[in-house]
Amino acid sequence: MTHDHGWHETTVNGIRVAYLDEGSGPPVVLLHGFPESARTWRHQIEALAAGGYRVIAPDLRGFGNSEHPPAADAYTVLHVVGDLVALLKHLGAGPVAVIGREWGALTAWGLAMMRPDLVRGVVAISAPPQIPRGPVGLAEGTRGMFTDGRRFYLDYLQDVGPADEEFGRDPRASLRGIFHALSHEYEVGDIDRRLVLEPGQGMLDIWPDPGQRPAWMPEDYFETLVESYEKYGFTGSLAFYRNMDRSWELTAAFDDVRLSMPSQLVLGERDVVRSVLDDPQFATGLEQSHPGFQGTVIVPGAGHWAHLEQPKAVTGLLLAFIHDLA
Repeated sequence: MTHDHGWHETTVNGIRVAYLDEGSGPPVVLLHGFPESARTWRHQIEALAAGGYRVIAPDLRGFGNSEHPPAADAYTVLHVVGDLVALLKHLGAGPVAVIGREWGALTAWGLAMMRPDLVRGVVAISAPPQIPRGPVGLAEGTRGMFTDGRRFYLDYLQDVGPADEEFGRDPRASLRGIFHALSHEYEVGDIDRRLVLEPGQGMLDIWPDPGQRPAWMPEDYFETLVESYEKYGFTGSLAFYRNMDRSWELTAAFDDVRLSMPSQLVLGERDVVRSVLDDPQFATGLEQSHPGFQGTVIVPGAGHWAHLEQPKAVTGLLLAFIHDLA
């Protein structure tokens, strides 16, 4: 079923997947993060298609117009990578350059780790690969961060119900708060004020509604997100967070896998991820674990949404990276 300008739906891996397939040439896959959809890549889609590439951009399961499986455990990295492998097979595409942001980036790393035969190169925005593999999953690792009643946001999001209901009461206001609080425009730079909840607080206490969408957010795209969350709620998209530790368990066999294909990490200058990863050994670890790693690029004037906040800069980086894969 065709939607508009290259948008389609198909059933792969047992679920309905909505996706864009536009342009012709070497295939490039774009994978969005939370709380987005494939339309978040509008700037990059146009430029890549015009630049001679076939652009494939799906709504991940639990997001947008793709299916939202009701089972809480149906959102592991194996499920999502499986969707992507099946979609690429359906489309006869591969190997591909894969570009992802946040959850999309973790999916891109997962595809490269599990099916390196399908991947020519990886660009990850706002999410490095989880290396070295820790002794516990990331969510479990955050539970002991505080003993005074405070909670790291990843720990808070593990609870089914509170965040779902909080965000779902007014999706428009919630989305404004999420996009603003993690952008370069947010006034508070202290990581504790953006990612740590005091006792009794909810997510919108630390990500308050600014009353208007960010100026860099396209209005029509924002409205499609509001419509989607009003229809489906936030439970499907939040399930990615709730499967972090299960994904860690299920990927034990891939510990110490070394990725030889070219890869790059892109972070906004004011991305909160930079604070979380404030470790001088981090870059060295990436280079040792991924022989093809080409370094981290910092995008000035951007936060967690670099591809939207600074679309020209990010699009230029992507075009240069993909061109060099030829």
